[in-house]
Amino acid sequence: MTREAIERAGRQLASNTTEHRMEVLHDDGVYRHLRFAKPGSWVYGFDIVTWPGHLAVSGDVGDGWSFSRLHDMFEFFGHREVNADYWWEKMPSQLRDRAKHFSEDLFKQIAHEHIEEWPIGKKQRAKAIAKFDEDWDWTPASPEHQREYVAEFKFTDKHGQTHDFGPDTWEWGAEDFDHHFLLALHAIVFGIRKYREYEAAIEAARAPQAAA
Repeated sequence: MTREAIERAGRQLASNTTEHRMEVLHDDGVYRHLRFAKPGSWVYGFDIVTWPGHLAVSGDVGDGWSFSRLHDMFEFFGHREVNADYWWEKMPSQLRDRAKHFSEDLFKQIAHEHIEEWPIGKKQRAKAIAKFDEDWDWTPASPEHQREYVAEFKFTDKHGQTHDFGPDTWEWGAEDFDHHFLLALHAIVFGIRKYREYEAAIEAARAPQAAA
């Protein structure tokens, strides 16, 4: 689900920033403070701040996301594509837990994948998935209840054989990235792109003067 979630967050960030402008509050080497917002409004606005070895982003994309890797973090993030897994690793450990949460969609997908591996025919697997989904819809939407449901789920095939998910369902990794975290990553990519355009415009303006 991560790729779909990343793309969904990217579409939202793009939609929310169509009228955003960049305001340079500070720009001294790797010491930067950039603000992105629609003129006269702070709706979906955000700040990007960098200092040696660090970058932080805050605002309506979520407060408190910070990263540490290279001396100039714009070099680290200066890509067109969001790399959520790798960038997540560069956060302080106390922030990593906040950037992920239990995903019922991912957990359900994992259950479906296990059913597909059961040694039963295609039609029986389809029946097992249909039964799983029907009972799932009546399960309270909480990680504890959904994990308990999967742990106790059983399907009896046409030969009278019973199938289940085994004893390890409580250990299934079903965490996906928080939506606001993904928004923040897209905001960083957006902000760096706008800053590079700003730098290029300044350089272009200087070129005729240098040639004179």
